[in-house]
Amino acid sequence: MSDNDSRPFALTAAQRGIWFAQHLMGDVPITIAQYVDIEGELDVDALRRAGQAAAREIGSGMLRIVEVDGEPLQTVDFTLDDGVEHHDFRAEPHPHAAALHWMRADYTAPLDLLSDRLIRGATLQIGENHHLWYCRIHHIALDGYGAMRFMNRAAELYTAEVRGVEPTVSVAGDLRDVSAAEDVYRASSRFRTDRDYWATRSRDL
Repeated sequence: MSDNDSRPFALTAAQRGIWFAQHLMGDVPITIAQYVDIEGELDVDALRRAGQAAAREIGSGMLRIVEVDGEPLQTVDFTLDDGVEHHDFRAEPHPHAAALHWMRADYTAPLDLLSDRLIRGATLQIGENHHLWYCRIHHIALDGYGAMRFMNRAAELYTAEVRGVEPTVSVAGDLRDVSAAEDVYRASSRFRTDRDYWATRSRDL
């Protein structure tokens, strides 16, 4: 993704569906949350840098929703805080349970799509060499597959850094291209054919 172009562009049809659904269910955040249980030595600073780099590569990690004349649009804003938090639960009576409670509270908290950060990452230390690597992403920014790809890419970048080798080249596309491709599809005869096909198949449902 280019760090220079912050012009707003259209939401995809799927994103618009999430936008309206979130407004109908304001108290229920439509988020994806996952964590990786890491036992053994972990360079927390290197993992933070890997998460930041992956978020910038895919663009979705720096996504912001804006309204222009009442219309929801999206922009990739590289000025957003891309920090990865670190929380130490080792002093808690039950560190693992305390970390799970913290994550549950985070991914169930209501989000404002226009003002809150759509992605949040954290490392939660629950033992001397035991961490939980957590990520919460609003579904308007990434789906489950995309979220897994994001964490896999961050893991690749982390591994490359700690081994002192060059990471593989990112294959992430530009989000503007994804939005533009959908516009082309929806204006095509293929879209009309697909729409008619599914309208027929679902007529008696």
